[in-house]
Amino acid sequence: FLTMQYITKEIFEKTNVSEEYIKLYYKMHESEFMAPEMVRARHILIKADKSASEDIKKKAYEKIEGILSRIKASADFAKVADEFSEDGTKGNGGDLGFFPKGRMVPDFEKVAFSMKKGEVSGIVETQFGYHIVKIEEKKEPAIEPFENVKDKVREKVLNEFRKARVDEYMEKAMKDAGVEL
Repeated sequence: FLTMQYITKEIFEKTNVSEEYIKLYYKMHESEFMAPEMVRARHILIKADKSASEDIKKKAYEKIEGILSRIKASADFAKVADEFSEDGTKGNGGDLGFFPKGRMVPDFEKVAFSMKKGEVSGIVETQFGYHIVKIEEKKEPAIEPFENVKDKVREKVLNEFRKARVDEYMEKAMKDAGVEL
């Protein structure tokens, strides 16, 4: 307990890093601050999970086919999503916002990341049912600007400094106590 109080008071509270050092660390480790490829998509979902009867799946598929026909006939995707989608994005034009790989179910994600901006998919089957996907925007992988990650960099540098100082303290304390590993 006393050791933790000492470490907190003498190491954690007294360790600080300059803005210049944080910028230098960022420059030297830019690849650690890479934002992944992301897409912003809208979707329309007609539910028919894997355990649904064949009759329910057939009706859901026929419904999504009709919706896809409306989209192909130039209906506004967001309005159609508001009217027909059967998930939490209904009322928001089916907007899923930006997401990176690994956030959505694989079948959905594979389609979304293979499409171009403005493109509308065919029918995509997932464990939730049948989807139609529209890509609104794409962001290629890019290094996050320093201002966006400054606090994260500062915390990372502080943690590295603190760990090094704690290791030094523990090593000295063990040596002073005659402990050998």
